[in-house]
Amino acid sequence: MTRRPSNHGLEFLLAFDGRIHHLEKGYWLKFEIARVTATTNRPHGLSYSFTLHAPDGTRLVGFDNAHDVPVRVHGSSAATKSLITGIARRRIQVDPTNSRTPRR
Repeated sequence: MTRRPSNHGLEFLLAFDGRIHHLEKGYWLKFEIARVTATTNRPHGLSYSFTLHAPDGTRLVGFDNAHDVPVRVHGSSAATKSLITGIARRRIQVDPTNSRTPRR
């Protein structure tokens, strides 16, 4: 009988599904990880979402594989592209006298 080798790294990652880690000042991280059927969008057979939330629950940043990377839309304005892809981009300038405070 042939045994499939154990993948401890994958099992460790999958064990994080549903976990919430509380950070300083009320911020928190949320992990959602599940096995799914492998597809071209999810070739490793995982669906994941890792998010950072503010104390009031607002999602500040997140990483997931819920959809494909957006394809560039030719002949459209940046605003139209943002509506199509659901992505808004901002330019941030750094004050040379104080690099800790970004300006928009």
